[in-house]
Amino acid sequence: MLGVLGLVQGVMGIIGAFQGGGWVSALYGVVSILVGLILLFNQLAAGIGLWLTIGVFALVGGAIGVWQSFQIKKAQRA
Repeated sequence: MLGVLGLVQGVMGIIGAFQGGGWVSALYGVVSILVGLILLFNQLAAGIGLWLTIGVFALVGGAIGVWQSFQIKKAQRA
């Protein structure tokens, strides 16, 4: 399940990058796809690293959300 979530988030991140999200969004998309593939094809690693994976996704996703909110605010001022 987390593997599919990683793939979906990765694709959405890359699409967002092409729609003006910037290179950070693309980087997050690529990393999400890689983690998703690892989780899909190596269930042992998925079971061991489940909580670490969730934590990393939450931290990185939150940081990107904060960064994008500042970008939107800056664009609205211009």
